[in-house]
Amino acid sequence: MASQVHFWVKAIARVSSLGVPHSRQGMSTSPSAATAREQNRDPSGRFGHQSAAESDVQLDGPDWRDRPVVVRGRRFTVGQVRGGRFFHGTIAALGPGERLSPGAARANHAQSDADTVSITSDEATARHWAIEAARAKGLDPGHAVVLEVEPAPDLDPWRVTLAERGTSFDVLEARTSSATVIGAAQ
Repeated sequence: MASQVHFWVKAIARVSSLGVPHSRQGMSTSPSAATAREQNRDPSGRFGHQSAAESDVQLDGPDWRDRPVVVRGRRFTVGQVRGGRFFHGTIAALGPGERLSPGAARANHAQSDADTVSITSDEATARHWAIEAARAKGLDPGHAVVLEVEPAPDLDPWRVTLAERGTSFDVLEARTSSATVIGAAQ
């Protein structure tokens, strides 16, 4: 048994000394790695199309999808939210790429924090918030807009519930320092 452990320790040390990345944070972006990726790319498209930028994505930064969430004792990451998308209900007509930030509009509900942007994974909940915002301003509910958004990495899901028989979850409300509009919800 001791010789087997010694063998694996030596094997791991050898692989580490070769500079082989063992996590996505250690991915090499050296010129030789870029050349190897380019040589192994399939320009004819026989095995599917892959743009140059697609394989060269930098994965070192924090991502909201990797944040751990515990829902009724079950462990998930935020990326496992049902539907995989987040929404914001508003009366503002915003386009793709525009940024939602705190203080742009008064918080619509007493439970919402005015120092953050509230988002949800449930489109119906976002629509409800948008209709309430329209009514609070004395507008027709037809002014309600539901936007699909990309949250900032500091996403904090604070009202969650299990979904799909416990295999996933919904975020009824999450708070984030900002969110970027992807587009109007379909």
